[in-house]
Order: sequence, then structure tokens, then C-alpha cells
Amino acid sequence: MFSKASPMLCGFLACLGLLLSPLGQAKSVTDANIGQERISTFFTGIIEGQQSVSLRSMQAGRVISLSLLNGSTVNKGDIIAEIYSPEWADNWHQAQANYREKKANLIHAQKEWQRANSLHQQGLLAQTDVDNLEASYLATKAGLAVAQAQVNSSNNRYQERLIRAPFSGLVSHLHVRQSDYLNTGQSVLVLDEVKRQKARFELPERFAISLSLGQQVTLTIPALGLHQQVLITELARPKKGASRLFEVTVALSQAQHKFIGLQAQLRINSAEVLYRVKQSSLQYDLAGEGYVYDDVKQTKIGVIVEAIKGDYLLLRAISAQVDLASCCANTIMAESTTAWVLNDIDKSRGLH
Repeated sequence: MFSKASPMLCGFLACLGLLLSPLGQAKSVTDANIGQERISTFFTGIIEGQQSVSLRSMQAGRVISLSLLNGSTVNKGDIIAEIYSPEWADNWHQAQANYREKKANLIHAQKEWQRANSLHQQGLLAQTDVDNLEASYLATKAGLAVAQAQVNSSNNRYQERLIRAPFSGLVSHLHVRQSDYLNTGQSVLVLDEVKRQKARFELPERFAISLSLGQQVTLTIPALGLHQQVLITELARPKKGASRLFEVTVALSQAQHKFIGLQAQLRINSAEVLYRVKQSSLQYDLAGEGYVYDDVKQTKIGVIVEAIKGDYLLLRAISAQVDLASCCANTIMAESTTAWVLNDIDKSRGLH
């Protein structure tokens, strides 16, 4: 299996090339055994739920109830944790007490108004006094409506002390324990959907540009030795100022509870044609730059070594305008469609 040539190895090969051939004498690439190859590259990602959310505390408080652990499963609507906040409790009790007071005031105002109406009908009370008591009753009634709204608001806020599961899933990361103190907005846990799963990968643009939404690719789960065909559901461009890597998301065709959190590998078959040559065909100049010699045009062709396997190198021309096959058409091997697999990918630098 090919592996990426390291700078140290390339330096060693350069020295070896100088030792094996006279300085300044370029070996013809047509003298070498050359063949076209394409490589397959594996990119590593992590399997997670199609829905993967971080559930957070809406207010600061202490965890007074937490019955789950990492790996626990929950159903939609289940209470996951309860947070106690003195502020929440005080506001709730105050709103309840204020409502009871307003309700009592309304009952009293209503009775006074009704009594005034009765006295007015008997000619014992002026209409002005009745009107004043009616206005007082209506104001008290409006105050009760405000108190009711405050109760509703405090009830809603008080319910925020309960963290519920928005969907059925698996607790993949539990960030707190019972009795821990939480700040506002602090994450309590990460919940992953189990029935539908995805995996995300970061690819350099030279690989990402060959992909499209809806394309079928091969995903491997190394820990379980499983393979499945998956579809690309998202293809995000690099963000400004961040890593210049594309984020590729695939939807698993088969999902299992045990897949969550496992490493997945995405196999990408390179559309780029590389060339396989014997190591003895590669030469290095005094600056340490690799090249092969085109004896037809009597020129050096700058190349980049992508991988090494046994006595062979897998390389490509530095210039996209150069076709290495044009200088070695008579010696290209029959196995030109063979795909060599590169297992390890360094996301920040490309191939190892």
C-alpha cells in the first residue's frame, strides 16, 4: 500500500540518486517502467445523530435532579434534569401571591360596586359615586389580568428549570453531575438522534471539488469492519478566516445504536491521474527538487511524489499542463485502472 513520502525519505532518495548515477547525468523516464494509477483516499470523521443538540440551562442554578449517565437513552419529552434557581422560585411565589391579592381586591371591588348600584336604585346614593366605584372595579379587573399574565410568565420560566428531551435519542456527552452549579447558557449534555445518523468529514478542495450533493460514496466503520453506501447530504464551503477545508456530510443508509461516536472513514477515489515509476527513475537537482527526464524533448519534468510502495513511486507533474504519459506512451502498464489506497490523511497538510 502506498504511503506519503516524508521530506526525510525524499532527502534520502535524493542522496541515493546521486550515489547511483553520475552527477549531472539525467536518466531517461522512458527507460523506466511507468504506469498510470489512480489512488483512493480515506478521510476520517465521527458518526453522530442527524439531530445532535447541546441542551443548555436557561438560567443560572444548581442541578438538583439528574438521573441519566453517558450512553443513556431517552424518549421525546422525558425530563432529563432539574435546575434549582432561587431567583426562579422567588419570582414564581411572588407572582402567585400578587395574583391572589389582585383576585381578592377584584371580589371586594365587585361587591362594593353592586352594593352601590342597589343603593342608587333606592335613591340613597348619587350616580357619581356609583360611577366611581364602577371605575375602581374595572381598574382592579385590569390589574388582575396583568397579575395573571405575570403568573403565566413565571410559570413558563419556572418550567425552564426542567430540561426535557426534544426528541428520542442517546446521551452522548454529559457535561455536568448532580449538585453542580450551572451558569446561564452552560451546556448540560449533548443528545444524539439514534434512528437517523450522519458523519462529517473535512476535505481539501482538490478532493471536495469532485463531489456533489446526492452523490453515492463508500463509508467504512473500521471498529466493526462494516461498509455501506451513503449519500452526500451537505457540502459546506470553507469559512472566511478559518481552515480552508470543505465540510462534507453524509447520511448513513443503516443506523444502529452502537454507531454513535464511532470513527468512520470516507473513501474518495481520486479523479487525478498519477504515474507509477521505479524509484531509480526519480532524480533530484541540487535544490532537492524531484524530476524525471523527458528524453524526447530533452527536458526535466518537475514532479511531486505522492506515495511510495516497494520499489515504486506514485507521482504527478508539478505543472498541470504536462502530461507524463506523452513522454512514455510505449511503456505505460496495462493495469492503468488499479486503485492504490492511502489510509492516513492529515487534514491540515494533506497526505502523510
